Amino acid sequence: MRLRSLLALGVVVALAGCGGTGEEGVPQDLDAGPTVGADAGEAGATQTCENPLGGWSVTFPGDWQTNTSEVIDACSVFDPEPIVLPEAGEIPPDLAVAMTREAVPFAEATQQDAGAAEEISSEEVTVGGRQALRVESRATGEGLLDAGTVTYTYYVDAGTGATIVARTHDVEGTDYDRNRRVLDEMMDSLVVFDFS
Repeated sequence: MRLRSLLALGVVVALAGCGGTGEEGVPQDLDAGPTVGADAGEAGATQTCENPLGGWSVTFPGDWQTNTSEVIDACSVFDPEPIVLPEAGEIPPDLAVAMTREAVPFAEATQQDAGAAEEISSEEVTVGGRQALRVESRATGEGLLDAGTVTYTYYVDAGTGATIVARTHDVEGTDYDRNRRVLDEMMDSLVVFDFS
């Protein structure tokens, strides 16, 4: 089993209201919705999951895993390996993709990493019919990530003063190029729930 770093993704999720505590070190079972298209075991197959609290549904590779709601909201982290989350609710940066809902307006959320990261590229895009920003950045070492760590992030305006943040990191033991491609595909499938 890969070593799961306890460095935070930059997001610490409180355990209160997250639906249970789970057992530390025990992989969470796949908690995805129905398979879309082909069977989950076939090449190119996908599956879809929902995060009702985060406000989204998303499609991800059929041979990947997602988390249940034992530690954090279901359908928040994705990886080709079994997912093990620490009890503290920190999302390790070596997971392939992590998604969170930030209670911060879109304009503010896109500036949250200022000072902790240098922008490599930035592009305004549309995701699920909503304004979004796709950013690749390099950590300065002033935040929780080691200096030089590259991060690929989508900020999606979720409305009602909230932003969905989806990202992957280029850290040891990960396939950053593959994870970027998968994250792009996931954002093509993202459906944001209307909380208004």
